[in-house]
Amino acid sequence: ARAAMEAVGRIREPGSVAQILQIAGALASTEHDASGAPSNAGERIREHACIYAMIEIGSPEQIRPGLASSSPKIQRAALAALDQIKGSELTAADVLSRMNSKDAALRATAVWIVRRHPDWGESLAEYFGTQLRKASELPPEETELMIDLLASLAESPEIQTLLVRHLDPNDRPAMELCLKAIAHTTLSATPPAWLDVLNKQLALADDSIVADIVASVRNLPLPKDGHPELQQTLATVAARTSLLTETRLAALSAAGSGRIIDEGTFQLLLSM
Repeated sequence: ARAAMEAVGRIREPGSVAQILQIAGALASTEHDASGAPSNAGERIREHACIYAMIEIGSPEQIRPGLASSSPKIQRAALAALDQIKGSELTAADVLSRMNSKDAALRATAVWIVRRHPDWGESLAEYFGTQLRKASELPPEETELMIDLLASLAESPEIQTLLVRHLDPNDRPAMELCLKAIAHTTLSATPPAWLDVLNKQLALADDSIVADIVASVRNLPLPKDGHPELQQTLATVAARTSLLTETRLAALSAAGSGRIIDEGTFQLLLSM
């Protein structure tokens, strides 16, 4: 079956796409991996052969009707193929509309594709902005997924702006979610606005959220010349005796060398 599908792909007949989609839709239901692909080796090979054949044929206009299918398997195969075809015009809306699908494999596929598209920044920021406005209502698994996705998409300028805009103590659930996302980013350079806002919020923060802010700061690379205001705020926060010792030490570590510390903080270091 795999060899036959490879041959179909090499023939590159657009008229065969509809039948390929039907074959993908008839595959047996199995558990799926993180990308939404079947965990069963045989079904995964068969599905991959279908998707690759459509990619080889390279006819997005023949594949797109699969997105309107009532079958989640057909939708998944169409999404995966369109995402790999240059010029397919797969849109953020095509994928985001399936982020909350009842079908777990289709939902996983949507998430997998979203991770690959920080270039969809404006549409993603709109979607995640809506989610952040109801952060207090999100179940734990959706909150964790949001944190993971926002962190992985943080190279997008629109996502960077979204994250910093929601560092607002007036919406504590959204702020906590965004701080955790920032703490999981892997940026090589930190947006200057992040450091400025983190400094402001850290200076004003009550004890209950200091640890989250410090964790975010510790994860971020500072500019070559550092950020003196933020680093001094961290040193000042480290002097708060109302904080857990581990939080105070984390703040001091993030402050770096050459900071002015008080006698109490100095004694804390000597006691360790």
